[in-house]
Amino acid sequence: IRPAFQFNNAPRSGPVGAIVYVIELADTDSFGNKLAIWTVAEQPNQTTLASPQDLAPSKQYFWHVRAYDPTTTGPWSATQVFQTPAPIVIAPPVGPPSSGPAPPDAINLGSAAVYNSPADIANWARTATMTSISMSSSAGLSLEFSTKGSWPDVVPPGWAGPLQYTVWAVVNINGRWNTSGFIQMWRGRASTGAPILSDFARNWAYDSRWGPMAGYQPHAGEQMGFFVSAGNARGEGGVSSIRERSNVVVVALPAGDNGNFSFSLGSLPLFMRR
Repeated sequence: IRPAFQFNNAPRSGPVGAIVYVIELADTDSFGNKLAIWTVAEQPNQTTLASPQDLAPSKQYFWHVRAYDPTTTGPWSATQVFQTPAPIVIAPPVGPPSSGPAPPDAINLGSAAVYNSPADIANWARTATMTSISMSSSAGLSLEFSTKGSWPDVVPPGWAGPLQYTVWAVVNINGRWNTSGFIQMWRGRASTGAPILSDFARNWAYDSRWGPMAGYQPHAGEQMGFFVSAGNARGEGGVSSIRERSNVVVVALPAGDNGNFSFSLGSLPLFMRR
């Protein structure tokens, strides 16, 4: 597990030289046992460093950062904390798909608890390949996948118009993966409109229908899975003319709800290598 460390650049007054940041990683907030010390040159606006080494699963880590140039060393930032998820089990291909096959799931949906959505989602034909996810603090998530625009529209009860697919999130809480089809997407809707870090508890999992996810607020660096399914999967009696979905991908949630992730066959996103 290799999360990304992302932070806003340090403010400065007066002339400065080339700025470099030093990151310390530890297993306690006292930093008495430093597990790693890394440096990275400043990047425009925000600076990001993908962990150069693998971190242990199901473990809590603490980190902080400070800036320096050839003449001045800045103060340490506030200490940040995150927990790596439980080991990810790669599921065998599900089939036979109607077209595909798509890459394997990065999380075994068969071992995930499903809430407010079809309980057999793990067995739906995996015919779509996730190709990218863009995260925006203003617009939420925009997902691209190989069958986008080709799944047939459905009209859920009470709806005036059709929708085409549903966005799912897979969340690790206390070592257990949980999932649900949260956001209903129709043709022309470009993004979910609800950023994860700022709005998950309020606009994604906001009541008891979502079990342990209800009121849960993810943090930067946390790993979360995403995928899409055909038709309407929000509610246990979801409406779908075909039972198809994409593969599951995993990303490390970027600080500030802003980040771009690309996927390809047999690979994981830039910000999370295994």
